[in-house]
Amino acid sequence: MRGALRVVLYFVLAAAVFFVPTGFYLVQPGLAVDAGTLVMVPGCAQPIPDRAFYLTSVAAQRATVGQILLKGLSPGTGIIRAADLFPEGVGEEEYLRSMKTKMKESQGTAVKLALKEAGYPTDQTGGSLVPVTFEETEVAGPSAGLMFALEAYERLLALKEGRCGQADPGRKEGRVIAGTGVLSPSGAVEAVSGVEAKAIAARRAGAYLFLIPKDNLQDISRSFGNMKVVPVEDLDEALRAAGF
Repeated sequence: MRGALRVVLYFVLAAAVFFVPTGFYLVQPGLAVDAGTLVMVPGCAQPIPDRAFYLTSVAAQRATVGQILLKGLSPGTGIIRAADLFPEGVGEEEYLRSMKTKMKESQGTAVKLALKEAGYPTDQTGGSLVPVTFEETEVAGPSAGLMFALEAYERLLALKEGRCGQADPGRKEGRVIAGTGVLSPSGAVEAVSGVEAKAIAARRAGAYLFLIPKDNLQDISRSFGNMKVVPVEDLDEALRAAGF
């Protein structure tokens, strides 16, 4: 009887330890979101039907002992110390607010570059007579800048050519093009974190093409079936890779 009780106590103790939170976070594939549902262009609100640009993300959650032990069961899952995820003295809520601010900044950069690439006149501040706006999303941070720029460019070009909501006759194969990358004001595509997890999110969304910063190519350690991973240095390269 005592032996059976001892086994039960060991089991209860092990189960309790399994759920103990740690000072680490799990970083996993997150959302893949159609940028066409987020970018709003007056006069061209309907996304182009034969092509979709998806921004990708990672999901981070505080890890328990059990989750760390089982990390290998989930593809694309990484472990990172809380101290490496959040700047010193910054909590989760403050960090999330800063990421939302950086996303808004990345949207502004994406619009300015898209307007320039599409041949729209702008003033000295980069403003235009076409006010591109954005819907809210759960995704935060600056790494969606590249995909915002591609979606905005496609919509602005369609508006200019009078084909909003119509398929592009020169469109190449496939429909979903996903990607990640911080856009600098010069149009350079800068490195991001969590590239492999984002690639998994893109593959799950059915992407045939995944655009990444060239500096992140060494972070891809596996293949993704029929989804091609393409490194790009700047927005011009990304536009060519996307078939423009």
